[in-house]
Amino acid sequence: MPPTTDVPPTTDVPPTTCDPSKVTPIETLDDVTLSLTPNTLLWSPNHKFHNIKAVLKNEDEELDGCQFLLLTVLSNQPANGTGIGDGNTEVDIPDSSHTQDDFKNGDIKFDNKNRKSVFGELDLVKKGTADSSFDLRAERAASLGDRYYTVIYLVGEATVIDAYSANADSSLTSITELEEAINASADDGSDLLENGSAMEVFLSSYFTDPSIKALSERVVVQLNQSNGNGNGNNGKNGK
Repeated sequence: MPPTTDVPPTTDVPPTTCDPSKVTPIETLDDVTLSLTPNTLLWSPNHKFHNIKAVLKNEDEELDGCQFLLLTVLSNQPANGTGIGDGNTEVDIPDSSHTQDDFKNGDIKFDNKNRKSVFGELDLVKKGTADSSFDLRAERAASLGDRYYTVIYLVGEATVIDAYSANADSSLTSITELEEAINASADDGSDLLENGSAMEVFLSSYFTDPSIKALSERVVVQLNQSNGNGNGNNGKNGK
């Protein structure tokens, strides 16, 4: 099954700014880690938007906003898949190319803390910026199994990352090319969006500049809940 990009690249994003003199340098890029909350699954698959928080750390210290960029968020399932469980929804990964008018009345957010649905503006995926909070829809098609949302960041020193930011003319073109390369992997029989280890290998070979590193992590919308408290497999299991 080919990976799909549910939404077009962001076209209107804020600039990434910082004072490099006040940023703690990254000694070793291999020490940088990415974690997502929730880091296991979006449960229940109630077709509502759930908020995802990303944390990037250099050992125990969080990176400054000018040391990373959100490149893209992709799904291994189409936005409106066939079969039971997917719902009649067209946008599951909302980005800055969308407005509230693009969403139906039923497109509301889910408050994970209080376990209830709430009305409110969506936290959009802002590609090419230091975006660490965004909303994703909790649903999956029963005929297609678990849904994996793959979140990809680029990390590096402030001066290097600035060249890749939304301020750079080629940034969004580069993001589109990355998405197309990931999509093309399905033609070779390897779906990177369903194989965490393969994605890591792909990203390390795609970004060969030693001054940057791409990190990925996944959020799973499981076909079936794994246990009573909604804790499923970690997003990188099933590599």
